[in-house]
This record gives sequence, C-alpha cells and structure tokens, in this order.
Amino acid sequence: MPIHTSPFPTTHDTIGASALDSSTRIPSSPPSAQSPQSPDKDGGKSESNGNAESAQVVASHELAITDLDKRLSQYTVDWNKFAGGAHQDIRDADDEDDPEPDFGGPEDFTFNIDKYLNGSTPLAGRDNDADDLDAEEDLLPDSPSPRPRHHHHHHQEEAEESEFGPPVDMSTPSHLMWRKNATSGKGEETRLEDIEESLPSSPEKDDSPSKHGKEGSGLEESRTFTTVLREIEDLHEQRRERDEKIRENEKKLSSVTEEIEFLRDELQRKSSLLLEANAKVGEQSVLREQLKLLNERNEERAASDEDNAKELATLRRDLEDAQNQLNKRDEALEESSAKLRELTSSTELQLRQKNTEIEDLKAQLNERELEITDAEEELAETQRQYDALKGRIESLETRNSPLEEKNILLEKELNSVKLELESQKNAMSTMATELSVDAEGKEYKDIVSSIRRLFQQRKESDQGNFTEIEELKGKLDKAQASIQQHVAERQLTQAEWKRSQDLVGESRSLITTIEGENTRLSARIQELNSSLTKAREEVNLIKEQQQQSEPKPQTNVSEQINLNALHESHRVETQNLRELHMNATRDLHTSYNDTIRHLRAMLSATEKRETELHNQLLAAQSSTCIQTNEISSLKSQIQQLQSTLALKEETSADMDKMIARSIEKREREWERRMELLLKERDKMSKALMMAWGEKEVGKTSSSASSRSTKRGDGPVAATGASHNEKPGQGYRYKYVVRT
Repeated sequence: MPIHTSPFPTTHDTIGASALDSSTRIPSSPPSAQSPQSPDKDGGKSESNGNAESAQVVASHELAITDLDKRLSQYTVDWNKFAGGAHQDIRDADDEDDPEPDFGGPEDFTFNIDKYLNGSTPLAGRDNDADDLDAEEDLLPDSPSPRPRHHHHHHQEEAEESEFGPPVDMSTPSHLMWRKNATSGKGEETRLEDIEESLPSSPEKDDSPSKHGKEGSGLEESRTFTTVLREIEDLHEQRRERDEKIRENEKKLSSVTEEIEFLRDELQRKSSLLLEANAKVGEQSVLREQLKLLNERNEERAASDEDNAKELATLRRDLEDAQNQLNKRDEALEESSAKLRELTSSTELQLRQKNTEIEDLKAQLNERELEITDAEEELAETQRQYDALKGRIESLETRNSPLEEKNILLEKELNSVKLELESQKNAMSTMATELSVDAEGKEYKDIVSSIRRLFQQRKESDQGNFTEIEELKGKLDKAQASIQQHVAERQLTQAEWKRSQDLVGESRSLITTIEGENTRLSARIQELNSSLTKAREEVNLIKEQQQQSEPKPQTNVSEQINLNALHESHRVETQNLRELHMNATRDLHTSYNDTIRHLRAMLSATEKRETELHNQLLAAQSSTCIQTNEISSLKSQIQQLQSTLALKEETSADMDKMIARSIEKREREWERRMELLLKERDKMSKALMMAWGEKEVGKTSSSASSRSTKRGDGPVAATGASHNEKPGQGYRYKYVVRT
C-alpha cells in the first residue's frame, strides 16, 4: 500500500502503478523481417525459435498471471481514446511524399489521465492485442535481444532511478517510483499504447551521471519530509498519551490524598488509643511495683503480730482485686481492639457508601443547578410581575388620592345639606306650630300637606287674606323647589359618596376595620359612662331633695308615693345601665382578646415563616457559593480546553497548509516530468522505428520505398513489399496520426 503523506488521499496516492513504468531493457534492434532470397531457411528457423521461446515464456510467466491481473483488474485503459486508434484508416498517397512521418500520441496525458484510466476497455481486447504482438514476434525470431511477449504478466520487478529527481520538500508518489525486487535482476516492463518502453538496467549506461545525485538528494528530502510528518504524528500521539496519563495521575493523586487523609485520621485515633493503653500499662507497672513492695514488706513482717496477718490478708485481697482489675482491663483492651477493627471495617464500608452518596449528590447537584436556573428564571418572572403590580398599586394610590379628597368634600356637602334640611324641617315645624297644626310624629311631606289643607281652609274662610296666602304659597313653592333641588343634590352626592366608599373600601385592610370597631366601642362606652354619670347626678339630686323634704312634717302622701316611684324607676334605670355597661365592656374585652390572640398567632406564624425563609436563604446562599466555585473551576477548565483546542486547530491548519503547498509543488513537478517523458517517448519512438526500419529493409533513398513502407502494416506488409520488389520502411507505428 502507498504511504499517504497527507490526511486526505490524492490522485498520486490512489492511482497505483503508473503506465509510464517501462522495462529496464530495450531491444537493440527490432525483429528482422524475412528476406526474399531465403524464405525457407529463415522460416524454419523462425518456427523453431518461436516454439522454444513460447515454451520458455509460458513456463516462466504462469505464476505472474494472478499477481498482475489482480493489480491491473482495478484499472481499465481505453486505448481507443488515443488519437489515431487501432482501426484508423491511412490517408491517401497525397501526403506520402513526406520524408518522415510525424509520430503522434496523447495530446496531454496528465490532463486526460482520468479519462484514460477510467475507460471501459475489456481485458479480452487487451489479450487480443497481446496475441497479435505474439504473432508478430513469432514472425521475427532473429531479434538480438529476446524479451518476453506477455508484458503484463511480469511479476519480477527491479528498482530503477528516474532521470528526473523529486522536487524539494515533497514526497515522490508511490505509483511513480521505480520498484525493486530482490529476487530478480530483470526490469519491469509495462505496456503503453502497445509499445514497449524500458530504461537502462545498469547505472553504467546512463549518459548523465550528475542526475543521480539530484535524484538521491530529492529522494532523501522526500523521505525526510515523510519521516518528519511521521514524527509529528508520533509526537501528537505521545502528547495525547501524556495528557491521558496526566489525567489518570491527577485522578490517582486525588484518590491517594483522600486515602492519606483518612489514614492520618485513623493514625491519630490509633495513636490516642495507644496513648491510653500506654497510660494503662504505666498504671499497671506502678501497681506491680506496689505489689512487689507489699510482698517484700509482707516477707519482712511475716513473723510479726496477728494484726500484720490481718493486714496481709487485706493486702492479698487487694492484690487479688488488682489482678482481677488487670485481667478486666486486658479483656477491655482486647474488646477495644476488636471494636477498633470492627470500626475500621465499618468506616471503610461507610467510606464506600459515602463515595456512592457523593456521586449521587453530584448528580443531584447537577439537577439542583438546573432547578436553580429554572428558579432564577421564575424569580425574575415574579420580580417582573411584582414590579408591574407595584406600579399598578402606585397608580391606584394616585387615582384614589383625588377620590378620597372628593369623598371628603362630598361628606362636607352632605353634612351641609343635612343641616339645611333639618333647618327647613324646623322652620316648617315652627310654621306649623304657629299655624296651630299638629306636627309631632309627622314627616316633612305630611307637614306640608297639612299646611296646604290649612291654607285651603283659610282661603275658603277668609278671602281677605288671599294676598298673604299667595305670598305664603309662593314661599312654600320656593321652599319645595329648593327642597327638591337639595334632595336631588343629596341623591347625587350619596351616589358619588357610595362609589367613593366602594373604591376606598376595596383598598382598606383588616386593621382599619378593627380600629373602627374599637373606636365605635370606645365611643359607646363613653356614651354609657356619660349616661351613667348623668343618672348618678340625678339620683344624688333626688336624694338631696328627699333629705331636704324629710324635716317638713306636712308632706303629702301622694308626693311621697311619687318620690318612691321616681326613686325606684331611677334605681331600675341605673341597674339597667350598669348591666348594659357590663355587657358592653365584656363584649369589648372578648373581642379585644380575640383580636390580640389572632394577631399573636399571625405574628408567631410569620416569625416561624421568617426563620424558615432565613434558613432556606442561608442554604441557598451556601449552595450558590459552592455552585459558583464549581462553575468558576469548570469555566477555567473550559478555557484551558478551548486554548488547547485552538492550539491544535492552529497546528492542524498550519500542517494542512504545508501539506497543500507540498502537494501543489509535487503535482507541478510531476506534470513537468510527464511532459518531458512524453516528449522523450515521441523522440525515442521515432528513433526506434527509423532504426528498426533501416535494419529490416536497409537505407532507401527513393520516395517509392518510403511510400511502400507507409502503405504497409507491420512485418506482413514488409514481406508483401519485398515480394512486389518495392523495398521501404518495414515497421509502421500503429497509432500514427498523419498531419
């Protein structure tokens, strides 16, 4: 497979073996045609040599069929697309006077390379062409340099240097490099337009030895460029591996630090336990020393009194108790060590559980972040709604302020209207009293109707006072009109007042109603107190009058009865007033207590809500702080990754530019090489054909011989020309385009 030097495949890397790769051996002369003087001998020799060569070729090339067929089956070359195809007719003899024919070929092979390589010429046609060449070679056995007939069956390839060195800073395409096979010394021969092309197989035959240095340097530079590209790719891979290793090491380092902290905590715990155990061991050593001292003292005092024996017994008991305590302490130490082991195992399990919990918490934290973002959006929406409501409330307040002022003015006007109505009613009542009309318990309309009836009666009775009646009637009509106007104005003011009260009542709260109720009850209490004081004053006055009336002996029984009844009535009235006052105060106290209880409950609920909200606020602030820290760390990581990606993109862009420049240079260089090769091919084909024609027929100076060679087709035509005694050019290029 070819080595790709760019990240995207090019035409040089995917075409495969070039059609310009020719064999390394060129026959020195074409196969000689059969002379007319000795047809039988040469025919026999050609048949024997042809059979021997065909047997050797079949034996040597049976193994090469599969290899080259596999490679050549991928491409189909449509040779009919070349100028001057296989079935092109030869022009008339008008142009046969030319001394030499112009040899054609493709106009621009590199420009039409896709068209030539993507043709649909079947393999059978090529096999037929190969059979034709075999037939021609059988007829020409005396070639001084024998070569195999089936050129596309060669599988033994040999490396050969090109005459054109590669350009600077570019790699030679693999399909155009001369291949080398260690097992064979023969050159690779390819077939292009049914013409064998080859290059010299040994560097000794090269005419320009200075070209090898250039070719070697170009190859070395191309190889160094490919090696540099490979090293860059290796460095990129090493960098990726090192980044992965650094990440793994960071993860391992974090886990190791956590384990170290945990081990430090465990070491501190165990050190504290060891200190306690050492302290206990020290106490045990002190007790043992004391026991030794006691034993020594007991041995010294063994022969002492019974008191000493009793003391020894007590000391033995103390010793046994101390030993028991020591045993208990040992057991406790063993139990504590077992508990420590259990604690270590349990702590390890807890750590594992906590690790899983931490992962769960991280997932929950991500969910909480999403919820917080949603909550922030909702909070912003509620803030906007709150601002809108606040603006509406302010606008309502601005609207209510003139309405309240208007309400106050309307109340004042209503009071003035009420006063005027009362004054008019009083005037009508005084007028009715003056006219001796009963106005007690009657309404304003009844009083007016009774006055009218009185005026009618007086009109009938007294015609002399008609003028006065008319004046009074006019006054009455005016008063009625003014009263109607005042009534209409009152109705309007009442309607406006009601509307304003409705607007104001919607904006008032519960506290204002409670205050109004308290003020009403306080006013009622004041009224009751004032009435109570008045009743007491009246009672005191009655008592004083009674005291003043007691020394008089001549009091009537009726006056005494009246006084007793009056006293009793006053007493009942005062008692009723007291009961009313007590009931009112009790109701006021109950309502006051209920309101205070309700307000206290509301206050406690608000305080609880405040504490809950404060706790939630603290938790939210702590979570937001943690999340901001995590977000900042993630942002820093993102910036680092973006910087690395930017560097990688810049390096890749630079590499792409370098590769594109090298590819452009390489394509230009190979276009130049292809043009030079095509020119050299044309020259070599002309020279070969001329040399072969001279060897076959000999040099001719007449135009008739040249015309006969132009009309002939291959060696068969040459033999025909010799029989007709018209010698000429014996070899004709199959695809010549005459101009």
